[in-house]
Amino acid sequence: LGEDFTVFNAGVSGTTLMSTDAAYTNTNRYIQGKEFNPDIVTIMLGTNDSKDRYWGDPNSGFNAEKFETELTALVNEYRNLASKPLVIIATSPTVYDKKVDSINDPNVTEIVAVQKKVAEAMDCPLLDINAYTKDHSSWFDDGVHPNDGGHAEIAKEFAKIIGDTNKADLTSIQVGEMDIKVQDGVMEYTGYVP
Repeated sequence: LGEDFTVFNAGVSGTTLMSTDAAYTNTNRYIQGKEFNPDIVTIMLGTNDSKDRYWGDPNSGFNAEKFETELTALVNEYRNLASKPLVIIATSPTVYDKKVDSINDPNVTEIVAVQKKVAEAMDCPLLDINAYTKDHSSWFDDGVHPNDGGHAEIAKEFAKIIGDTNKADLTSIQVGEMDIKVQDGVMEYTGYVP
């Protein structure tokens, strides 16, 4: 991203989006991430929710409706921060095997559909990591966790969407009949409406 960005990685491996015993929202990193007051937040949670004891168990109460409700709530939680960040939803990567604690691609595919639905409903930019990682099993050593090469490829996609999002080129701001010229490096403008 370059020196114009300060990145705070608030991710926690092994956590779920939904309120399971491994919920991301129960971690210190979640709290620290909000205290960072970010301008941009990327959410890529859902792969661990695909575990059979959550997604595949009809008695667990963890399903598409609950996932949608909790993802919507998480987006709103970030949008309500003082910094009013842009929230980008990233879909879960493709899963290539069922070797890691019952994480599986059929359940991930259902989760991806919900991630896309929430992104559209909430007007969040969507980064389709699931589509991007299709046919790239070599990016994952165990079929679930990206290896160094996979992380690098996925990071490029995150950098691209964040960089594209940050390219709002304004030449002026219109306030009533007043036209305020935008200057490089100036982030705040004041206009007075008669």
